[in-house]
Amino acid sequence: MDGITTPTAHTAKHRPAPVGIRERIQTMDVLRGLALLGILLPNIADMSFPSDHLGGYETHFPAALDQIVLWGTAFFVQGKLYTMFSFLFGIGVAIQYERAQARGVRFAPWHLRRLLVLLVIGLLHDVLIWSGLILITYAVVGLFMLPFVRRQPRTLLIWAVVLILIPSLLRPVLRAVIHRPAASQTAATQGTQSTQSTQGTEGEQTTQDTAQDTAPEVGATAALSDFELELQRFGHGSYADQVRYRIGRLPRTFLIIAVMGSYILGMFLLGLLSWRCRVWTELAQRRALLVRLAAWGLPIGGALAAAALLLMHALTERPGPALSFGISTANSIANVALCLGYVGLAALVLRTSLGRRLLQPLAPVGRTALSNYILQSLVCTTIFYSFGLGLYGQIGPALNLLIVLLVWAFQLALSAWWIGHFRFGPVEWTWRSLSYGRRMPLLRRAAEPAEPI
Repeated sequence: MDGITTPTAHTAKHRPAPVGIRERIQTMDVLRGLALLGILLPNIADMSFPSDHLGGYETHFPAALDQIVLWGTAFFVQGKLYTMFSFLFGIGVAIQYERAQARGVRFAPWHLRRLLVLLVIGLLHDVLIWSGLILITYAVVGLFMLPFVRRQPRTLLIWAVVLILIPSLLRPVLRAVIHRPAASQTAATQGTQSTQSTQGTEGEQTTQDTAQDTAPEVGATAALSDFELELQRFGHGSYADQVRYRIGRLPRTFLIIAVMGSYILGMFLLGLLSWRCRVWTELAQRRALLVRLAAWGLPIGGALAAAALLLMHALTERPGPALSFGISTANSIANVALCLGYVGLAALVLRTSLGRRLLQPLAPVGRTALSNYILQSLVCTTIFYSFGLGLYGQIGPALNLLIVLLVWAFQLALSAWWIGHFRFGPVEWTWRSLSYGRRMPLLRRAAEPAEPI
């Protein structure tokens, strides 16, 4: 079995091990690759422009092509692929729990050790590279999956729905603590409702969704000063100053997790539920379910997402609690519905020969998703931050899209080459080795076959 280095089968049976090459469900790798590449679209906005002032993104780059990219990202991508990642993470935990049970291994201690390693990786990423928040969030929220791994499907479904809707009630509290006016240029932002309150990092979904529920305020002098300070810090400041700034934001990160963590946990549970219902091990028999996910999820999610975007664009003042709750709830449901619609559609496409040829290149990206996520942060911060090209605040959405396409091409080629020679991505290998307490084999054996989808 892949990953077993002990001399006896009896010992190996009672030790945790990663999923072997022949055990992988390739549809999961394709979906993970799709989500990983897609989240760069909103993430690059945060890496190239002051994140707390993304409401000014629209007024900074008013060209028609920029606006098309902004609206397209907000409608098709923002929050949906981040949600898909959470769904897939839940499936991963479900698989690991079943494997631990089959091998007679206590799941909880290993799960906690795995999350601790992920937390360390997330902290290093968020402090040293870019405060994307997603890795820390998964490490913290993943702790709360332990009480659910043995629950029945009906219980999982009820809890998932409740947990997904809870943040809609709590966002006003979060907004009161962390919301800052969207100030780019004081005169330009007066009376302007920005579509780009929906833009930003997938890892900072809370900030984006909070901004979606609020109309921008007039740019006060203090906010304008903060905006200029952030441009200076990342466009021209020292790397040490950037690190200190990100360290200072860590308490804010954990506040966001405390408020929004239930949404992530709800998606974890939906992933766990789908695995319990054998959707992914019996895909051939689940075609009707996949069709329903696509046929219902895409139009319902699209309608709700469009309604929320148009309503927020039309508002000229901050909505009241009732309207804010309604918009927030609509956004949450839209994100979940579109996420499940994308999952169903992609799984159906993969059942066709043409679909396999088109989507199979995504599988290596999905198998090295953690490494590729960090690579995206390294590449983009090098382009935008002062220690690289220093283009922070100077490039709009249309040019960012070109950068995204180039990064995608690079990651597709690199991932295919890497998986042809190695079992895991470099960060995945480190995570697994530390989690399992032994050095995992990294090199692929010469006779090892390629994996079909």
